[in-house]
Amino acid sequence: ALPEAPLGPSGKSYYKPGSFIVFDGVSTIYAVKAKYGEVFAFDVNAGQWLNTNFRPFPEAGMLGKKKKVKDGAGGVWWNNGMFCLKGGNTCEFWHFDPRLPEPWTELDTIPQLGATAKKKRVKNGGGITGMGNGIFFVLKGNKTYEFWCYKSPESGPGVEEKPKPPILPEQLTLKIYPNPAKDRLHVQLPPTSTDKTLITVYDVTGRTRLQFTTQNSRFTINCPNWAPGSYIVRAQTGTVQTTAKIIIH
Repeated sequence: ALPEAPLGPSGKSYYKPGSFIVFDGVSTIYAVKAKYGEVFAFDVNAGQWLNTNFRPFPEAGMLGKKKKVKDGAGGVWWNNGMFCLKGGNTCEFWHFDPRLPEPWTELDTIPQLGATAKKKRVKNGGGITGMGNGIFFVLKGNKTYEFWCYKSPESGPGVEEKPKPPILPEQLTLKIYPNPAKDRLHVQLPPTSTDKTLITVYDVTGRTRLQFTTQNSRFTINCPNWAPGSYIVRAQTGTVQTTAKIIIH
C-alpha cells in the first residue's frame, strides 16, 4: 500500500466527490482535495508525498462569487501545468503551474448556454481530457449532453481545422428525429464551411420560440413544455439557409 494522502491545513483526511488526481507525465502526481481546494504532490519514483505548500484552488473566480471545488471537477496535464474544471455548479476553468509562487490563473469560462438553450454549469457527470497538444475536451455533465472543446492560446499553429470550401445551398440539409416528437428533438447538420450555424425555431404565428448558434453538426433541442402543434426549424450558415417542419405532440 502507498502512503495515505496528506491531511493538509484543513486537517480532514477524507476526499469528497470532486477530488481528482493528475499525472505530469514525468514523475509527479498532483492531488486536489474537493471542498478545501488543497493541492498535494506525490513523487512516483520515491513513493512518497512531497513537502509542498501550494496555494489552494481559489474560491473566487472572475465573477466574484466564492465557489468550492466539488462534483464535476477534474484536471488534465499539459505544458508544465494542470488545466482544471472547478465543478460545483460553476463554469470556472483554471490553470495551475506548480513552478510559480501564485500558481493559479483563471481562463475563459465554459459557456453556460449550449445547444439545449438552457443555462447549465459544470456539475456531477462533468469531466475533462486532452490530446496533449493544448486542445481539451469537456463534458459539462449536470444532466446535459453538452460537449465542448477548448484550445489553449499556447497550443501553437496547426491545431485549427483547415478551411473548408464554401457550402452550397443544396448541401445544407436538416435531419430532425423523431418527428413528430414529444419532449426532445435530435438535429443533424452537414459539415459546414463556417464555425457557427444559427438555429431558429418559429411557431405557426411566426413568433420565435428558440434561437441559438452552434458549432456542432449534431445536437439536441429539449421541448418538454412546448405547446402541441407545428413549428418551423431554420438553419442558417453564412448566407445559406434551409428550413424543416416539425410537429410536437
